[in-house]
Amino acid sequence: MKALDQMRRSSQLNRYAMEKKSSIIAIGLSVHQTPVDVREQLAIAEAEWPRAIAELVAYPHIEEAAVLSTCNRMELYVVALSRNRGIREVEEWMSRSSGLALQNLMPHLFCYTDRDATEHLLRVAGGCKEVVILNRSMPRAEALAAEFPEVDSDLRLMPELMRSVAEADVVFAASSSEEILVRAQDLQSMPPASDAVGNVRRFFDIAVPRNLASDINDAPSSRVFNVDDLKEVVAANKEGRRQAAAEAEVLLRQEQLAFEAWRDSLETVPTIKALRSKAEAIRAAELDKVLSKFGEGMSKKQVRAIEELSRGIVNKLLHGPMTALRCDGSDPNAVGETLANMDALERMFELSRFELPAGARRR
Repeated sequence: MKALDQMRRSSQLNRYAMEKKSSIIAIGLSVHQTPVDVREQLAIAEAEWPRAIAELVAYPHIEEAAVLSTCNRMELYVVALSRNRGIREVEEWMSRSSGLALQNLMPHLFCYTDRDATEHLLRVAGGCKEVVILNRSMPRAEALAAEFPEVDSDLRLMPELMRSVAEADVVFAASSSEEILVRAQDLQSMPPASDAVGNVRRFFDIAVPRNLASDINDAPSSRVFNVDDLKEVVAANKEGRRQAAAEAEVLLRQEQLAFEAWRDSLETVPTIKALRSKAEAIRAAELDKVLSKFGEGMSKKQVRAIEELSRGIVNKLLHGPMTALRCDGSDPNAVGETLANMDALERMFELSRFELPAGARRR
């Protein structure tokens, strides 16, 4: 059980610890199973993202929002005060924005919350920018994309082959065509690949008979590999890929744990505010009592000296507790200790029952 959950269960007086913290929610379309007409109605142009975000955060339970809408991905990320109400408000916005009835929209949506949502977002951020699948038949392209639902795929038909090659850094050919599909002359007028791959476009021909002409190696900034070329490379790199995948998974978990620790560290903010407010209320009330006894017999200089003395005493007394409540979230163990301190201070100072007196003076 996480330290934060233990703190919530251990204190019945602590309204801050007992409140459910904000939830992170990711809601979007399962693009490979969603008809294109539904995707079109939910698509949001990049210029419209600020408007969509403003409309989402206007809902009472949504604090923050982000939009990710591309040709084949439509996802909304929100921070909600209430998980269930936040989900309902996002679904309501999607229905209203698209004009689709909620019952028609729901079968096409996925929803992740909290840890699952952050893991999904990290995987999206760390994945390929885009994979383009070309086929002579759109149903066949869709069937192939459905086999890899975690991959962001753009589906196109073969007439768009050359445009797709010009946009790609890496091209894989695996069709049953007996004709050569790409030759060196087709590449002469194409721009080089992106800087991310050294401006060299790489072609991998795993079809037999071959789909790519061997003279592609003669084209500028192009390199082609066939089945025989790949056998040795695959054998040499198989273990390396396995290790790299394991390392990537470890990094993903580390980032997720660091994010959760930072988020948990924010739980102490209401306690810090409540403790300082209670101390200030007591200081102001006691100062009023002292000053009322002297009436008008004290000079402004004397009043100021007593006030500064009271502030100094309060600040000195609060320094230790405040230090015990501050944590940057970088160390999960330190977060657990900080949350334990929070629970202890709230019980000792009865912060769950503290309300700032309406007549308390602020000096």
